[in-house]
Amino acid sequence: MFTQPKKFLRFRHAAIRRYGDKRWTAIDGYIEFNPNYTVSISTCEKEIVGDTGDCPYIVELSNGTKFLCFMHDYGQDPDDELLSCKGEEANRKTGEYSYTEVAENIRILNRSENGTAKR
Repeated sequence: MFTQPKKFLRFRHAAIRRYGDKRWTAIDGYIEFNPNYTVSISTCEKEIVGDTGDCPYIVELSNGTKFLCFMHDYGQDPDDELLSCKGEEANRKTGEYSYTEVAENIRILNRSENGTAKR
C-alpha cells in the first residue's frame, strides 16, 4: 500500500545557522520544514560528537537556513530516505549525549567558512 509522504517533518536540531548569520548557534530545539524545500543534505564532516550510532547531518533549506541534526542508526543503507517518516523517527531516537557534545564543541563547527569543511 502506498503511503502519502508527510507535508512537514519535525526534526530535533543541535545547532542552527539562519540565513545571513556568519556563525552557528548551539541550540537544542525543533524545526518543522517542508522536505520539498530542502536544498541539500550532507553528513557533517566535523568530529564534534562521540555518541555511537548517532550520525550528524547538515540540512540546508531553500530559505538559506542550515541546521545540524542527528540520525540514530540510519542513513547507512542506500534505501534510507532521511527526509521521510522513518528519518523523522531515527532523528527522534538520537541520544542526549550528542546534543551536549555539540553545545560544548560549537567552536569546531564555526571554524570553517560554511560549516562543513574538514578539520
